[in-house]
Amino acid sequence: MKIKSEYSILSECITRGIDYGYSRAYKHTDKPSEETIKNEIYNAVTNEVCEYFSFEENYEWIIYFES
Repeated sequence: MKIKSEYSILSECITRGIDYGYSRAYKHTDKPSEETIKNEIYNAVTNEVCEYFSFEENYEWIIYFES
């Protein structure tokens, strides 16, 4: 993964992921739990990053949060 030359893209992915994940946490409730908010943000940021960056096939993902 090349980060230095792609920093602005990575930064945009993180920003969009945070915004989308936060709004998604409130999709079905007015008072989501802290865990729900964190999970939705984590998943959205991960999805955004994976749209623009590719990783080695043998890379093993460690999933910290599940929705």
